Amino acid sequence: MQVFRSRLPGHEKLETVVTVGTFDGVHLGHRAIVETVRETARETSRYPVVITFDPHPRKIVRDGMDVALIDSVEERLSHLSALGVEHVCVIPFTHELAKLTPAQFVTDILLREFNAKVVVIGFDHAFGKGRSGDRESLTILGKEAGFEVRVVPPVYVGETVVSSTAIRRRLSEGDVSTASQMLGRYYEVCGVIVHGHGRGRKLNCPTANLARIPSSKIMVRNGIYAGLAEIGGYSYPAAVSVGYNPTFEDRAHSVEAHLLDVDFDMYDQEMRVQFVKRLRGEVKFDGAAALALQIQDDLFRIREMLQAAGCSLAPERISTIQDTQQDK
Repeated sequence: MQVFRSRLPGHEKLETVVTVGTFDGVHLGHRAIVETVRETARETSRYPVVITFDPHPRKIVRDGMDVALIDSVEERLSHLSALGVEHVCVIPFTHELAKLTPAQFVTDILLREFNAKVVVIGFDHAFGKGRSGDRESLTILGKEAGFEVRVVPPVYVGETVVSSTAIRRRLSEGDVSTASQMLGRYYEVCGVIVHGHGRGRKLNCPTANLARIPSSKIMVRNGIYAGLAEIGGYSYPAAVSVGYNPTFEDRAHSVEAHLLDVDFDMYDQEMRVQFVKRLRGEVKFDGAAALALQIQDDLFRIREMLQAAGCSLAPERISTIQDTQQDK
């Protein structure tokens, strides 16, 4: 996949099929849009382009306020690449860009910078100053400027329309199962393993403590989760704790993963934690002994959850997992 910053090189000599958006999460709705771009480009022998923004527009519109995101821009690009996207342009989102009216955005960006001949959008697409443009206004502008607009209908999980907002809400509620269905993959956070308090080993449940998780990443609701931990090229079944360890009255928020039936030195290594299903919320127990008993029950139930979700209870090479997913 080729990644360009701002404009598309040689765009004046190309006719493009473009889609534009933040694409936070690159969820099932986004996938439908991307596939429409690729199919349309093949049908019309044009150049397929995905246009996205960095930073997230709301961060600029809200004067630098932090915005909790499903993906970092690097993760977003990785997911787009996995979908077979050939060309991505990352446009720096600025105050000047935020002030463009819908008509100015079409003229200055879609036409002048990308020579768009077909624009593919989602059913709820909004653009321009104050998100004042929508699919109807874009269609009118397209007829005036000589490009076609194709609108992709919503994708549903159950009765809910898949959207980045809906996924963020599910994650904040701890409903990682539904969020995963909407994403088409498990939600994940990545960080570096650091030394903790050493309590886990005393409780016969050693944990890898994650630090340096990007502050922009939305964190799942505090609690205990069945999950997977990717480290050193392998994926391990894991029990994941998110929160403040209320039994010990910790003040610092933590993400800890206990790799089932595995114990080796992981310090200073990068680890990716995927959330499969939430087991329970945080509970303050009456001391370490009571907590230790609960942990053993949690581990038994987490194994059951992972098996029910089709996850292996043995370590697996990540490349093998990816090959299996691509064959499905």
